Amino acid sequence: MKNILLGTIALGLASASAFAADLPSRTAPAALAPAPVFTWSGFYVGASAGALGLSTSEKGFYTYAAGDDGYDVKGNGGGALVGASVGYNYQMGNIVLGVEADFSAGFGGVNATQIQSYGYAVGAINSITSSIRTLGTVRGRLGVAFDRTLVYATGGYAFASFNQTFSSDSDPQFEDFGNVNRSGWVVGAGIEHALTSNLSLKIEGLYADFGTKKYKEVSGSTYAEYMHFTDKAVIGRVGLNYRFGGSAAPVVARY
Repeated sequence: MKNILLGTIALGLASASAFAADLPSRTAPAALAPAPVFTWSGFYVGASAGALGLSTSEKGFYTYAAGDDGYDVKGNGGGALVGASVGYNYQMGNIVLGVEADFSAGFGGVNATQIQSYGYAVGAINSITSSIRTLGTVRGRLGVAFDRTLVYATGGYAFASFNQTFSSDSDPQFEDFGNVNRSGWVVGAGIEHALTSNLSLKIEGLYADFGTKKYKEVSGSTYAEYMHFTDKAVIGRVGLNYRFGGSAAPVVARY
């Protein structure tokens, strides 16, 4: 009986070993390679081109022996901008903080005339021209990233070089103020999409207000003339940015 029991146990152990050998191996799975995640962080340079809408208002005031009077000429014009930019982004989660500076050459501007209906020289035809030669901005950017798409708001400091003139058929003197440097503020918004790890395409709209430039001229001994030019610009443009360093940021695999 004892020998039969021992034989049965031995046979059972041998069968269990054979069954275990036939089972699939349970070795640890190989670690997966970290998947890259797109990031907007880093320095970039870019080029842009777009349309420019310029609004100019010129108010003139005369002070002379008989009293004070004036005129008001307003005009709107269009043109184009071509320029370059440099900037830096820093991404925290979905929030992207950045700073950007750009500089552009301008083409086109305002040519406006108005018939004077009050004050000195009623019926006189007053004419102004105003054009942006160069325009630049230094702006902060705050955006929300949806993977490879960035939606952002922007604002900061704007500066420009204008060429402005004034003439009137009631006064043979022609006023050419030449290149006049102006500064103001700018706000806007845009959307940028990454085409590759380094290249991205953006569409941007800006509004710039350059305030009022005041001129004073003494025309003889009988009166003084004051001219106030107020300029505002609306900009719509597209740009292509190149980001240095690519966009690969590893994700740590967790098990």
